[in-house]
Amino acid sequence: FPSHDIGLQTFGMNMRKRQVKLLSENHMIDYDDFATQRHILTQYLHVMIARKDWHGVADAAMDLRELEAEEIGRNTREREET
Repeated sequence: FPSHDIGLQTFGMNMRKRQVKLLSENHMIDYDDFATQRHILTQYLHVMIARKDWHGVADAAMDLRELEAEEIGRNTREREET
């Protein structure tokens, strides 16, 4: 995932899938993707730990728990439908 200092000049957005094309790297990020969301939240968790922001750690942990529960529910429903 790109860092903050990549010198982005322009963003192209596909609002239907909420994808952002980072034109400086020609890289697409799908923010609806479970793995992408988990990666970003995990990185945020590490930042909060480094800052010793325990409220931020708790928030990130709860967001991760909720995200994983949603994914488990989605997978369960998909298996039941097949």
